[in-house]
Amino acid sequence: LTSIKNYLNNTYYRITNCKSGNKVLAADATMGACVDKAQKMNNASTLWKFIPFEDRGVKLYNANVEAYLCGLVAPPPQGQDAITPMAADLTQGGLYNISVNTSGTAKGFVLRDGDNGRMNMENNGGIDKWEGQPGHYDQVTWTLDVATELEVALNAVNGKSYATTYLPVGVSAVKDAKAYVAAAPANNETVMTETASFGAKNGVLLVSETAADKAVLTIGEATSSVTSALSGTLLAKDITDSQTSYLVFGKNKDNATEVGFFEPSTSVTSIPANRAFFEGAAGAIALNFGGNVTAIDQVVNNANVNAPIFDLAGRRVVKAAKGGVYIQNGKKFIVK
Repeated sequence: LTSIKNYLNNTYYRITNCKSGNKVLAADATMGACVDKAQKMNNASTLWKFIPFEDRGVKLYNANVEAYLCGLVAPPPQGQDAITPMAADLTQGGLYNISVNTSGTAKGFVLRDGDNGRMNMENNGGIDKWEGQPGHYDQVTWTLDVATELEVALNAVNGKSYATTYLPVGVSAVKDAKAYVAAAPANNETVMTETASFGAKNGVLLVSETAADKAVLTIGEATSSVTSALSGTLLAKDITDSQTSYLVFGKNKDNATEVGFFEPSTSVTSIPANRAFFEGAAGAIALNFGGNVTAIDQVVNNANVNAPIFDLAGRRVVKAAKGGVYIQNGKKFIVK
């Protein structure tokens, strides 16, 4: 029994409804509800744990929401949506038992709550309790898949592709991209360090040198203890009227081939779920990949002006070399 508990405590599942196989159980901060199967691999809210509870059953814990699915609600009146809530407290989470479905022809599992109600998926994706009936047993039947990977969509910029990520799980390997953690910003730039793995709740920048459209992350324990100065959010974060407190990843508005962290415009009112950002930093933040700096605030053709020029170490230089990165009047520039 102990080995079973240890296995369940360290294993994530995706729970797919058997009605056409097109919906996957997910959750937000308030309720559990199904999302389209297209989100199965790239939505961290489809990751669930079965937490053994007092040898009487399991609690369904959503890793991304960090909350438990409550007991199933009764079917709502016609025309109303089913709303089964989430709870942050383990004791408020519903107690579930899992068994093989023996009704009808649907093949999969039945999830019954503490009141012995079957988990049912309504047409709108909401979940409630229902025993099912001939011809409809598929919507009270579910498949359980061990989740071993997550996919993160990448955005192409100037021959490469990028995305930030902030996840509720550790990542033991990254495919089709490289992962970088960020140092605390200094002099309007952050040093990026490549890492083969990273722990949960670490803000990370993914970079594909071949402009891949997605990165595939293996869920597992990190093999290193690296940490990142990037903050992040598991759920969408409202930043209405506080945009100046955040720097989000994107293109340099003055040069669309450069990327970095910039203050969002006032029209941006939220940061999407599972994204990383800098909080409390001022100005644009360039990325320093081993001396290769991106997103320079200002690019000029000639650095031979009257103001003193300094290198990135703060040393004054007499003559700036072509291709070098320097600071003048508090601004970085490249000599062309």
